[in-house]
Amino acid sequence: MAPDAKILLVSTHADEPQPQLDVRRYQQEHSRLVGQCIVSNKDESGIGELKQAVAAIAAQTTLVGERWPRDWMEAEQELLAHSEHYLDPAFFFQICAQHHIGDSDAINVFGPVLHDLGKFSSSQTILC
Repeated sequence: MAPDAKILLVSTHADEPQPQLDVRRYQQEHSRLVGQCIVSNKDESGIGELKQAVAAIAAQTTLVGERWPRDWMEAEQELLAHSEHYLDPAFFFQICAQHHIGDSDAINVFGPVLHDLGKFSSSQTILC
């Protein structure tokens, strides 16, 4: 679950009569709701605005734009090359060691960042 995730209300079928949505009221009731986009499934109007809105929201997200050490990027790529969503802790630490990531950094920083980015589940590992 992502308790700080932003929510963008996307209304489809823009070329058909739209129900009147009280977006301001929804925003008052749900603080994570940051806006609304209306798109058409038929002619794709509004898709550009939707992409811009998603990009703007993503740019404000924690960790976006952060620079990683090369060893971390290489370790991430090697971990992602495996199809499992859940990582065995021994395998995780083995990959980290191969890329010069110490156990403390693996547990306290690297693993949690991968989890927060949705790369891997840590619900049953010591990584969370």
